Amino acid sequence: MIKLDDMHISNEAQFLLDLSQRAGEMAREAFNPMGVPYKSKKDTSPVTVTDIAINRMVIDEVKEKFPEWGVLGEELQWNVENNKTLLLVDPIDGTRPFTFGMGTFGFLVALVIDGKPTIGVMSNPTVRRTLWAEVGNGACHYESGNPIKVSSAETIKGTMCCIDSSSTVSAHLRKNLKLHNARAMGIYSGSEISALVAVGHATASFQELKSPHDVAAAKVVVEEAGGKVTDINGNEQRYDQKINGAIISNGKVHNELLALHKKAIAEDLADPAYKS
Repeated sequence: MIKLDDMHISNEAQFLLDLSQRAGEMAREAFNPMGVPYKSKKDTSPVTVTDIAINRMVIDEVKEKFPEWGVLGEELQWNVENNKTLLLVDPIDGTRPFTFGMGTFGFLVALVIDGKPTIGVMSNPTVRRTLWAEVGNGACHYESGNPIKVSSAETIKGTMCCIDSSSTVSAHLRKNLKLHNARAMGIYSGSEISALVAVGHATASFQELKSPHDVAAAKVVVEEAGGKVTDINGNEQRYDQKINGAIISNGKVHNELLALHKKAIAEDLADPAYKS
């Protein structure tokens, strides 16, 4: 395990990393390759007792170590009103795969100050892969201590692009990626497709999610690894409120993906067959 003195990790970053390790232990203990029981929320998405337990653990730790912070979690929140310093948490990002007994889920946590993510951690408990970054210090694989870098691809041609969306616009985007000889893949886990971009296995990912905790950690990790993260229209956005999805890329293909997304929107508007 990487030591604080060796890596010059700030106290705040070490705290987030410690949270990720505890969350990983809790998730591994609850994980079952034959499936995990769940309940459906009002929006029909699944939630497990482990989602709630991890979210509660984070709040308890923040209350003890950094009580001035607020916690904006997917399942539980604490001290968020009028608070400029927020810890954004997705206790199990990819709850659906988790309930299916699939290992493509993760823990996301990011420290956001006045709407800007400053520290991000993305971990996959099943493979014990933790990626983290602090603004200005680069991005790192925690378990090995090795730096991570995004892909050097100059174009999406012949590369992997991940799409975490089932909308009709994303259907057109998948088609356009195929026409450009790029492969489109979906995993049902924003943390996993963001991690693929951060370590260079995918050149870009596209998400239409609205919750800031889904993207805040990736904003730090991917950009410190040399990439770029914007909303789906290419704009910067705040992460203390609802977001407008995300395009997460190695930076070099960002404009290319934005153009394909714009084309997909136009095709969707012109094609009644894709209307619900």
